[in-house]
Amino acid sequence: MIENSLAEDKASLLVGDIKQAIYRWRNGDWRLMHHQVESDIFQFESMIQRESLDKNWRSSAAIVNFNNSLFSKAVPQLSEVFLADVIPHPLIEAISEIYMDVHQNITKSESDDGSVVVTVLPAEAEQEEETDEKFYLEKQWLNEQLYQFFELGFKPSDIAVLVRGHFEAAQIMVWMDEWDILDTQEGRFKAVSEKGYLMKNNDAIQFLVYALRHRIEPGQRAIRANVLYFWQRLQGLKEVSKPFWNPESPQQLPKELNMIRDSQLMSLSQWMSMLIRELELQPDEPAFLSAFLDLVREFELKQGNEPYEFPEWWASRVENTGIPSNQSLEAIQVMTIHKSKGLQFPVVILPFTGGKLVNTRNTGELIYVTHDEDPVLNILGKVPVSMSKSTLEESWFFEDWKQEYIMKAIDTLNMLYVATTRAEQHLRIAVTEQKPNSKGLMEMKTIGDLLQNSWPDNSHCSGQQVIYGNPLALPWKSNNTETFETFDVPNLSIRNSGLRTGVWLDRELPSDQGESQDTARSRGIIMHEALARMQDVTEIDRILIVLKEEGILAESQFKSTRQQLQDFLSHPEIINWFQPTQTFYAEREIIEVDGKSYRPDRVLVFADKTVLIDFKTGMPHAKYQKQLKQYVTLLDKMGLPPVEAYLAYISPVHIEKLML
Repeated sequence: MIENSLAEDKASLLVGDIKQAIYRWRNGDWRLMHHQVESDIFQFESMIQRESLDKNWRSSAAIVNFNNSLFSKAVPQLSEVFLADVIPHPLIEAISEIYMDVHQNITKSESDDGSVVVTVLPAEAEQEEETDEKFYLEKQWLNEQLYQFFELGFKPSDIAVLVRGHFEAAQIMVWMDEWDILDTQEGRFKAVSEKGYLMKNNDAIQFLVYALRHRIEPGQRAIRANVLYFWQRLQGLKEVSKPFWNPESPQQLPKELNMIRDSQLMSLSQWMSMLIRELELQPDEPAFLSAFLDLVREFELKQGNEPYEFPEWWASRVENTGIPSNQSLEAIQVMTIHKSKGLQFPVVILPFTGGKLVNTRNTGELIYVTHDEDPVLNILGKVPVSMSKSTLEESWFFEDWKQEYIMKAIDTLNMLYVATTRAEQHLRIAVTEQKPNSKGLMEMKTIGDLLQNSWPDNSHCSGQQVIYGNPLALPWKSNNTETFETFDVPNLSIRNSGLRTGVWLDRELPSDQGESQDTARSRGIIMHEALARMQDVTEIDRILIVLKEEGILAESQFKSTRQQLQDFLSHPEIINWFQPTQTFYAEREIIEVDGKSYRPDRVLVFADKTVLIDFKTGMPHAKYQKQLKQYVTLLDKMGLPPVEAYLAYISPVHIEKLML
């Protein structure tokens, strides 16, 4: 695409910051911006113009100066000291090239109040009482930092606590709950994580799940006891008996809960919506129930409307399923550094820097390698091997291990860069004091060690703290008064209920041939979404109702979309792809050995053949045939029966069979 644009003497703009390339585990590759793109378009070298954006519009002068100095020292520490064992290697030089433009110019006044404070915690816990808590010192330090910022006048929503992994985030959320109970001012320690609150901790959702299980297994006393337990909690009785082991657990539920057993159970989502409405479950917190009902609908669309299978499906997801956090909440944000990329906060706190620069303890980690010289390995292509130095050091793959080791070190440095550049006004970091090894040498193993080996210039040391700027600066006050221009938007459809609120443009989809390109594209997207969710031809109305509830389909579009779906599914070949008794897979992800993923629209599996269908909303194109061939190759590799592949064009209806 870029080559085509340049060949036509048109401009192309590539924007990126290699220092913030932290998604390699999602197939991100910083080498594209570093050299690969320019290498691929070398014939246009005379047209390439490079420009570094060197102004920082986000952070206070103290934070900008701190990072300028920190990374100018951290880069040689990482490449020349930490990675000394793998020198020489071409990737070592790349680290300096990546951070060549790390220096940023200040746009805020040098006198702007802001600060960076790095606290060096003792290597061994110095505490008055014995405790087995792993992160006791970090917990104590974080609590002190939060109280200091509250006293300075910062709001909870001004503060972000950034961590490396979800385990650390979960640990901090536990601490926040403890501190919230003890705090004299309500709500200061309210916090939300990037996953929001876990649904399993919501009483109403627990009640609904156990209510369904009671409907399925009415004779199970433990299930009935759980229904009663969570019902009592929903009535405001937080200190209730634990009927799990209570021999006096009631044989019957209260009369108001008879509807669990007596109500008609046609659709699982409708039945649960009825319980929510009739029992008035948590009207003050609809976000939990709305998100839960979305999952129930997802189950119905993908697994079928079989209530008996839902508890097992839910059990496989409940541990990590939460509602998305709302950054407009008056709450402290607790999130991973990966999630914070692109965001900014008045105050950023980094409590954990003890993570390894390169984690080599995960013995189950694999890297994929090739070896052209060995005839057997050459036939196999890419093969997985353990990411273990001791295993690979005497093998053909030691160079692969070196490359991955250096890439991991670069990932960690980039992650540190992202973390320390999220703050607008104040940055707080905790590190653990370095201790010499048995030979009396200071080793550099952790992120905290790297920081202590790279103290910025002009920093002020006070006891166990390194201070940059003014730590007592009050929150910035904006002098700008924002004004908003009001305007009318015609044809709005508005849904406002306790469970789902939404606003969307209400545009009629005309049925004639003269529709605009945008309208046709909108119709195509809706049709594609409906077909992807549909199990068989009997589900047209149910799918469209769900799309309408989700705001994807406006009320005025319902009839015309229904008619187009009926016309499409009446095609004699297409209708055979949507029969109730078929085994099918809709938009299931297929992952290749190289990590690339593919998602065909619909796959039908029979005893003697496999039918692959890809729906298209545009006009026929040769590239669609090429894509279909890739899908067929993947299905063949999976050992499925012989594959027949089709392209199904939605408007006008047209079927193309792939000729293999």
